[in-house]
Amino acid sequence: MKITHFLLALAVLSLTACSTTSGEHLGSAKADPETVMVTYHVKSGKEAEFQALLSRIW
Repeated sequence: MKITHFLLALAVLSLTACSTTSGEHLGSAKADPETVMVTYHVKSGKEAEFQALLSRIW
C-alpha cells in the first residue's frame, strides 16, 4: 500500500514539474514569431465542408 501511494505521489509530482514554465519563456513568443506549415488530408467529397470550416476558424 505504501508503494502504491509513493508511486502515485511521484507521478503527480512529475506531472506538476512538467507543467511549470518560467515567465521568461512566455514573453519570447511575442518577440519571435514562428511560421508553421500545416498539411490537411481531406476525404474526397468533404472539400467544401472543410473549406467552410477553415473560413470560420481562420
